[in-house]
Amino acid sequence: MSFAMALLLSACSGGGGLEPTPGPGPAGVSLNGQVVDETGTPVSGAAVQLSMLSATTGTDGAFSFSLQSAGYYSLSVQSPAGVFHAETVTVPDAGADVQITLDPMPSRFALVGVQPPLNSADAPLREPIVLAFSRSIDESTLSSATFALSPAIGELTVSVNGSEVQLQPLFELQTSQRYRLEVSNVRSIDGAQLASDAFSFFTTQLHDDQPPVLVRTTPVDGALNVPRNQSFEFMFSDEVQAPSGGLQAAFTPSASIAQIAAAENTVKVAPDGMLSASTEYTLTLEPVSDAAGNLSESVSLGFTTGTAVMAFDDIEPHWNSFANAIVFARAAGGVYDLYLISPEGTGLERLTDTYASERHPRFSSDGQLIVYQSNEDGNWDIFARSVESGLSSQLTFLPEDEVSPVFSGTFSQLIAYVRYDSEPHDSRIFLMNADGSFSRPADESATRDEYEPVFHPLLDNQLLFITYEGGDRDVFSKSAFLESDSPVNANLTSNLAGNEFQAVWAPDAQAIAFISDQGGVRNVWIMDPSGSAHYQITHFTDPVHSIAYSPISGEERVVVSVGPGNSRSLYIVSLISGDIERRLTE
Repeated sequence: MSFAMALLLSACSGGGGLEPTPGPGPAGVSLNGQVVDETGTPVSGAAVQLSMLSATTGTDGAFSFSLQSAGYYSLSVQSPAGVFHAETVTVPDAGADVQITLDPMPSRFALVGVQPPLNSADAPLREPIVLAFSRSIDESTLSSATFALSPAIGELTVSVNGSEVQLQPLFELQTSQRYRLEVSNVRSIDGAQLASDAFSFFTTQLHDDQPPVLVRTTPVDGALNVPRNQSFEFMFSDEVQAPSGGLQAAFTPSASIAQIAAAENTVKVAPDGMLSASTEYTLTLEPVSDAAGNLSESVSLGFTTGTAVMAFDDIEPHWNSFANAIVFARAAGGVYDLYLISPEGTGLERLTDTYASERHPRFSSDGQLIVYQSNEDGNWDIFARSVESGLSSQLTFLPEDEVSPVFSGTFSQLIAYVRYDSEPHDSRIFLMNADGSFSRPADESATRDEYEPVFHPLLDNQLLFITYEGGDRDVFSKSAFLESDSPVNANLTSNLAGNEFQAVWAPDAQAIAFISDQGGVRNVWIMDPSGSAHYQITHFTDPVHSIAYSPISGEERVVVSVGPGNSRSLYIVSLISGDIERRLTE
């Protein structure tokens, strides 16, 4: 009987209750022992592991350890013939003498074999780890904590066949790496439990001679009703990169490819536009390389499209003239990643691909950097990404959430952002340099929560922000906050009855566009810089989520995120007529 289950293994800190971990210490606290087989004959050349200390038995089967202190220690022994034994030993202050019997068929339930062998070197990178027990395993008792490898190796497939267990890592192990395997909480089919946790160690081979192997695709091979705008992923057993000729993929029947990129273990292929509906396709990826130069085989993914289109959620755009691009955050039923697209709706490019969400991207005025927020450490922090190199740097590290970063409109590259602090100021605007240095509040005297800062396009010492005033949200301007201790705050939308969101300057600072729900649905409005005149521009029936002004003076256009729920798309809208000029994303 066999089964397989996927376990995600994390780094382990050691067999609990086995402290202290011995190290070099004074003589006198020692463990001396002898290893014999089931007939009592000494076993020479047996590998012995006492917590983190290693030894090999002599011709008389003897071994000895000098310990730092008395205590409980995990002891593992394996003979050259492969017979394995593990137990916990007690070493008192006066030291101890033990005899270890290696019996391939002990009367008690035990782990009796490990492959790769204990303390072996040159272990293969892709072969399964095989464990032999003295009785058949009750597979229902196994969990993600039963088999723990350190350092962590990611996903592991566990297969049980009677008394044998195979552990197959999804990804290749690292070269020249010493691994520790801990086995705990295993029960036999008759209910017996291991007398103690078992530990084994092995070191992998020096050089990587294994080609990357395809381990998973998204969608799965043979999938039906695949959305027509689906992106495709090939996941390999090793980190992959483009071979000398570059990454190559092709659809059959033919379809254009907008993007193909490798990141860590995965190659992602995005079609350019929609695939044909109700059509059987094959996507073939030509060989890819790992860091050692090993080439994979050519791999294929077969699927059939349906008629549906995957609903993306495209939000928080920002438009930059130097980059001639719009950056935005996109989610497809999960976390948000950052993307670029041209103002013409072409050249869609994915910038980030992590397990975290990346949100609120904003270009620097010269288009060379993108600042954004990410929750990869569990809370929101601010990051800056180089457009040219694609490398990101973390700028904030506090346990509080830092969100809504934005660069100054000038070339000073000053950054404003919102920090969620404790009482009395739950959310306050902070300033910092582009490298994260010199972080300080923008307004020490602020008594309201402040959100969504946006710099004046020509002046560093003025910005727009949103706050609650009189029970609803309003657009405020803040000035004289760089050199003065008494910043000036002015309400620009006090005569509107609705809530206002995300005010943005025109590139010449002659107008301010913003979102208001006055009238019941969030739409685009515009006002003069003093806030004396307000006009509704769009009349969408679905709410406008976010907005960015065209960076070209005189164009009078904005890019907006509009749509129901979590299926919003980007559109370019005229501020003259309120009409949609172009849909950028599907």
